[in-house]
Amino acid sequence: MIGGEGVISESVRKFKIEKCLGVQAQRVAGADRYLTSVAVNKVFRNSFRGNSICIATGKDFPDALSIS
Repeated sequence: MIGGEGVISESVRKFKIEKCLGVQAQRVAGADRYLTSVAVNKVFRNSFRGNSICIATGKDFPDALSIS
């Protein structure tokens, strides 16, 4: 689950994800959108493959959406 409590509340995590789906959700988040990006890269670093990178500013919603 990517995002802090301001993005995905604890009640959604506990009742919508964990209770309804029967899984334990791990939150990946940082103090802001940039540190969340760092946290995601740390958690999934062994999953990324390839020879190129993409960069988004993070200042506008469509920037990061198009890269993801």
